Amino acid sequence: MLLVTLLICLGGCTPGQNSVAYFTDIPDEGWTASQPLKIQTYFPDSTATVAIDLAVRYRHDYAYGNMCFTVDMIDSAHHVTRRNVALTVADDNGNMTGTGFGTLYQMRVRLHNAVPAQSVSEIVIWQSMKGVARLRGIENVGIFLVPKPDKPQ
Repeated sequence: MLLVTLLICLGGCTPGQNSVAYFTDIPDEGWTASQPLKIQTYFPDSTATVAIDLAVRYRHDYAYGNMCFTVDMIDSAHHVTRRNVALTVADDNGNMTGTGFGTLYQMRVRLHNAVPAQSVSEIVIWQSMKGVARLRGIENVGIFLVPKPDKPQ
């Protein structure tokens, strides 16, 4: 069973100014395209405007130079906004890129710059690597909700 872990990241010193992150572990046997990750989201300040980031943590033994995902952002009225995301995770020589240390790396990409926090209810993430039946080498995939001082667009 996939484990969803709620992490509170210190983004500021005042209440309501912290980012919220949700990560789902990927099984050791890999992630198939028919196994979407479903993340229920909640931001403590329902009046806030947030940015939405996708984060992927992967190991040094990840076998490809890129990662492809389809991300469905579902709002409280059940409207779906779909984004296709392609990440380059290795340079031309096969060296892993991204942040991190040791054998674990992380890539993070902005999905939406400003959305009312109360409108974000669920995010569904599909691995969409063509020709890959079972994607291995990914530790976990997550969503960051980052408070924004500006108004929704």
